[in-house]
Amino acid sequence: MELIMGGKTKLKVFAIAMLLSGAFLMGCIGESKLIIEGGGASFPFPLIEEWIVGFNEETGIKVNYQAEGSGWGISQLADKNVDFAGSDKPLDDAERKSVTNDGKLKVFHLPETMGGVVVVYRLDGLEGKTLDLNGSVIAKIFKGEITRWNHRNMCDLNPELTLPGKEIRVRHRSGGSGTTFVFTSFMHKVAPAIWPGNDVDKSPDVFLLPNGNDVGTGHKGNQGVAEAIKSEDGSIGYVELAYADSYELARATIYGMEANTSSIRAAAVGVMLPPADGNWEGTDILNVAGAYPIVTFTYLLVYKELSTIKGMNEDKAKALVRFLLYIMDDKAQDIAAGKGYAPLPREVTGQNVEAIKSITYNGENVYEGLMNDELVAG
Repeated sequence: MELIMGGKTKLKVFAIAMLLSGAFLMGCIGESKLIIEGGGASFPFPLIEEWIVGFNEETGIKVNYQAEGSGWGISQLADKNVDFAGSDKPLDDAERKSVTNDGKLKVFHLPETMGGVVVVYRLDGLEGKTLDLNGSVIAKIFKGEITRWNHRNMCDLNPELTLPGKEIRVRHRSGGSGTTFVFTSFMHKVAPAIWPGNDVDKSPDVFLLPNGNDVGTGHKGNQGVAEAIKSEDGSIGYVELAYADSYELARATIYGMEANTSSIRAAAVGVMLPPADGNWEGTDILNVAGAYPIVTFTYLLVYKELSTIKGMNEDKAKALVRFLLYIMDDKAQDIAAGKGYAPLPREVTGQNVEAIKSITYNGENVYEGLMNDELVAG
């Protein structure tokens, strides 16, 4: 991987190559004692699951990841109960204060992949045909203002379709969700008069009607929403693209644009990102010209100083750094396209790698410790 190897001596290059291959960790750290604990966003879970399997095959190290939602992951990281957290939403000010102990600790935002949030539906009788939507119509559906499939706005966008008069059954996430945050951010960005800024959140409360009733029904995780759509005619919701593909759900085009690896990756072209330990609140790649409009980075949140985590030790710190580097390697990133995601641009993985190489345990650089161990072993 050239982002790691640039500017090193031949011996150092060899050492890093051995490190990436897993030869060092298999022999020196062992496979039965180390378990890396992570959790949070369900959005990237199909890809994380693939990485976990590949990493274990190469190193023997186990990684557990609980896809309980971004809000859960952030809270667990703040309580120092997980080694890393997954979130589709950058930390806001309150979350950052909680996670960093009011600024006493540093936390890295490490984009791990890019994904598209797609509007999925089941409409019996329209199999094989594609529904087209725009931002204002989507916002009206999830605000409860459009309640029938043959609403005039729907028909105007799809003159070639004969839409039924049946009720639209909205399905959304039931817990704190980064996917919800991305989806509501998009609706506010393109239709602010319909979806105001105070309804941009990861909470399911954004789908409550003025009378306090839910505009639809909440379900746990991307998987729960996908299963609900799959089972009910007339239903509509939002999930990450990989879940739409896995459950073979019909998905709408938005402004005529289909979500795929190319249209998702186009959203990051020329993007300027904050430093890994900076303030990422407000960072998004939504509604970029020439790209699918509902695209997000999904993040790994990791402490710069790992000794703050409960149960952490030197060997586990080395294993975690090794896992993070594994994810940023070209081989792991290339897996993304086959799972419904998009590989990160090189400039993004490059920034991530530099941050990972600065992680410490008890003040000592973990990456340098890995290199020294490998050079001694070699």
